[in-house]
This record gives sequence, structure tokens and C-alpha cells, in this order.
Amino acid sequence: MLNRCTARDAEPLICLLHTNELPLRHLVTHLAGGTTGPNSFSGPLGEKLPACETLPVVSFAPIPAGWTSEMKKTQDLSSDQRYLFEICEAVSLGKCTADLANKKPGPLSHSRWLTLACRMLRLHISTAEPDTKFRTLCQYIMKVYAPVWFSIRLNPNCEMGAVHLFNIIEMSRFLPEDCQKIVHSVLQRNGYFAHPENLLIAMTAGENRDIRTLAWRRIKKCRSQKSPKSIAPRSFVVPTINFKAQKYYEMITWPRRLTEPPMTRTISDQQVEENIGNAATLSTTLPCHSQAVERMVKLTSEAASKKCGQEARDVYIRAKLKSRERMPRFETKKQYVT
Repeated sequence: MLNRCTARDAEPLICLLHTNELPLRHLVTHLAGGTTGPNSFSGPLGEKLPACETLPVVSFAPIPAGWTSEMKKTQDLSSDQRYLFEICEAVSLGKCTADLANKKPGPLSHSRWLTLACRMLRLHISTAEPDTKFRTLCQYIMKVYAPVWFSIRLNPNCEMGAVHLFNIIEMSRFLPEDCQKIVHSVLQRNGYFAHPENLLIAMTAGENRDIRTLAWRRIKKCRSQKSPKSIAPRSFVVPTINFKAQKYYEMITWPRRLTEPPMTRTISDQQVEENIGNAATLSTTLPCHSQAVERMVKLTSEAASKKCGQEARDVYIRAKLKSRERMPRFETKKQYVT
């Protein structure tokens, strides 16, 4: 549906995987100190992280994981993502296998916060008595960062965006007041999924029938408020978030004048009336994260370095995608074709 919208009417779906990383980034700076380079941190934590995989596993205190059994069904994980899942399981159980202890958690880089989380948990299982700040960081990874990350991967469609954002808010309430303020300030700046348009999308796809009916009624109201002669671009401003909300649709104070989400504008007025009557569920295939886009940027850059000319690069990219579709990964050496 986005392809049929004009630029001014495009749905601003901001990557939630990045939104999930930003609070962790600011908490690390607040609790562990700033950076000293592109791949290093200051303070005692920064000294231990680069070589954390070489430290022996000790008797460590377990930290309960904040995810549900559904999140364990997440498939198609990369090596770093699989490591995060396994190290979270180890920390939650309070024991680590020898195979996992010998695995490398990935490079330390400020552009790769998932591997930073992996390294922190790897350092945790090698620390018998962690200080308060380091334990708070590990608790945040176990109770907020990792569960939300896998939840986004398990439910990647944009109608779940507001729910994921609310989960970050709800799960981080265990933090001390100073840390909560940091998380709240970051989410306020990046709370695009708390905008009424994105909340309406989430409400039309929710499990509660009454909430779905309410969402379609509000979409109908949006159309009645719209002036046919108005051609001014709509204003999309992040609203003030209520961090004490108990439901995702209570995160904001709803304004009197609403604008309709672009992805519902192709639905006829008659269909909207029918959706109100039967509390229809909206389902889309648009993702709430941009991981696929980043993968294509990498592939496009690789093609540019290997081939000259637009046609040759296009053939290279299509061949790569076709190859990955037929064989997503290599399990044995026999699968490599010269």
C-alpha cells in the first residue's frame, strides 16, 4: 500500500530494532562510561569486554529472562542472534555449557549493539560478584532488550509496532528512577509508533473486539473531519507519551482531530462501515523494522565493488538472491559448488 501513497502520505514506520537498541546504548553510557574509540568503552567494563570470551565460567547468579515460551519459536537466526538466545538461556538457568563458553560472542563495535549485549552476558557468567551498575545492565538485557528483540522478530508486521514500543516501556519499569528517566527520554524522542495513526493500525489488528470496533469508528471519524479542498501535508509529530499507561492504546492523550493512516485510505467507506459492524481485523505484510533493507544495502555495496555497470550489478544481485533462496545456508563442505 505504501507504493500507492504519495511521498507526503507515506507511513513513517521507523525501525523498531533500532529503537530497542537506543535505550541500551544510553544506559551503557550512563552506567559504564563513555566510548574511547570506535570499538571500545571507558572504565572497568570497557577493559574486560574485548577479551570476555577468554575468561573462565564461574558460579554466577541467574537472572530471569523476560520472554515467553512463544519467543522461543523464533527461527532464521544468524550466528550472533543465535548466540544471544543461547547465552540468555544460560544466564536465566544459572549454568553454561562448555560449548557455549568456548563460542565467540561476536566483535565489539558501537554499530553492533546485539554483540555488545552478547559480550555483557558472557562477562556476567564469568563474574561471581558483579557490581550494581553492571548487574543493572545485564538485567536490562535479559528483561527488556533481548525479549523485545525476539518479539519483534517473531511478530515483525507493522500493526504490532505500538505493542512492541509499549512492551519496552512496561518491561523497563523495574529499573531505578534515574535509569527509567534515561529510557523514557530516549523513547520519547523515538516514539513514532505511539503516534495516533500507528496506534489505530495496532488497534485494528488487536485481539479485543471492542478495541477493533473503536479503531474503525475513529477511522470513519477521520474521514468526516477531512476537507476535500485541503491539500496541505499532514503533520506527523511524536506525541507526548504517558509512561504510566497500562495498555498500549493509553500511551497518549488522543487529540480531537485525527488523521487517517495511509494504509487504510484505499479501503472504501462502505468497507469501513462493514468493518465497524463485524470488528474486522487489519492484517499487513509491512515490517516494523528495516533489517531487510540493511541486508540489501550490504548486497548492493558488494555488487558495486565486484561488477561495473548497472546491468551487470543487477544480474549479480539477482543471482545472489536466487542462490540464497535455493540454499539459505551451507551445512557441509559438499554443498559448496565451484
